[in-house]
Amino acid sequence: MGRETYTTALSPEECLERLRGRSYTFADLARFRFSPPKEGTVFAKVRGNRFRLFAQGPGYLQNSFMPFFYGRLEQAAAGTRIHGHFGVHPFIRVFLAVWFGMLTAGTVVVLVITLAGKLNPGGPHLLPIAMMVGFYLFMFGLIRFGRYLGRGQRASLDAFIRDVLEARPQWRSGPTR
Repeated sequence: MGRETYTTALSPEECLERLRGRSYTFADLARFRFSPPKEGTVFAKVRGNRFRLFAQGPGYLQNSFMPFFYGRLEQAAAGTRIHGHFGVHPFIRVFLAVWFGMLTAGTVVVLVITLAGKLNPGGPHLLPIAMMVGFYLFMFGLIRFGRYLGRGQRASLDAFIRDVLEARPQWRSGPTR
């Protein structure tokens, strides 16, 4: 996902204070275990001049591909510049790398065995290849569906940054969805 840059007239210290004061912390999640917070509730983790935000999605829906905003505050001539990007949690990125790595290795093995004629001799050779293509399509579809479910959360995070930090977008790269 693309990079984002926002600017605000607030100082970095004021931005950090507002982030801490107008959002929940990740430790507060335990408090919402049996009754989720309303949709759009923003949670923040602040470390130094860096922060991570995520917004609650609809009800009890669990979406591993929900968007997080990873930001960094930088002093600017007339306030603060907020650099960041929207992305999934690092654990999910590692999981996807392992998943696609194993799927790719499996695809190579199936292709070699199938094309060598050792798998199902005399039978259809396209079935194992079609199955591997199906696995890829399923995983890409799952990621796409997760992003679709998280579209409101991304909008909530963008609105939170604009409203709470009084920021306006300065620069964006990549997809704007």
